[in-house]
Amino acid sequence: MRLYVETSICDERGVRFFSETADWLLEEGAQVHVELADHLDPAPLAGCAIHKSKAAWEQTWAHRPRMVAAQDDFDLFIYLEADIRFLPENLSYFEVATEMIADPARVLHFIRYEAMEDGRGYLVDSQATGVDGNLGRVDDEFFLYRPEHCGMFAVSQASLKLAIKNGWGYAWEDVDHTKALAYGGIGETAASEIYLCGLCPVIHKNLVPMAFVEHKTGNYWRSHHSGVNLRTVQGDGREGRNGLVRVYYRDTLERLIREM
Repeated sequence: MRLYVETSICDERGVRFFSETADWLLEEGAQVHVELADHLDPAPLAGCAIHKSKAAWEQTWAHRPRMVAAQDDFDLFIYLEADIRFLPENLSYFEVATEMIADPARVLHFIRYEAMEDGRGYLVDSQATGVDGNLGRVDDEFFLYRPEHCGMFAVSQASLKLAIKNGWGYAWEDVDHTKALAYGGIGETAASEIYLCGLCPVIHKNLVPMAFVEHKTGNYWRSHHSGVNLRTVQGDGREGRNGLVRVYYRDTLERLIREM
């Protein structure tokens, strides 16, 4: 499988985090591109294609036209926030489950978590703003999990081409910013906007453990448990109505999926 990988890095911590991921991806033969803030040293990222940025928008937008240009040359396209720990098992998850998906409008989703001191996995995107995680059954094999944002995306060539056809991939200077995509265009949500362009992220029920990716900073669970947003960490199970499930921890989510 021909791999194309992009990230954007704005601080030294991001360089340190991503260099670990880049090492094994490069060993897999991936072409790895880094949009790097102008003041940072690229030396720890040896082997990666470095693109220096001076403007903030370049950090989260520049991967789009590069992926458009490379769309015919690779099988898998990945965008990672620099602090996402993407492992070989996550790549295997994509390779195995993608063979079961015939429709390019369906893409494999990942679930972002943080490792807590007690060993539990804290589901960042289910709680960071106190939102509910929405579990929805697609068929006997696949389900939906909301929100879509997980700090990354991984799509096949066919799915990338579909997203491009539906409006993803413009260079910044070609975009009418009065009609920006719903997630805003600039910022970490660059890892989610592709889902607005005709793609539906799904997870295979039997491969859930391989779908988890670690957010290495650990800043969400620390701030929430220190009282910043305690209302989002009071429960551990089913709440809500109309199929909504408030999910706080990785083991809770895995249990609820088994019960689906």
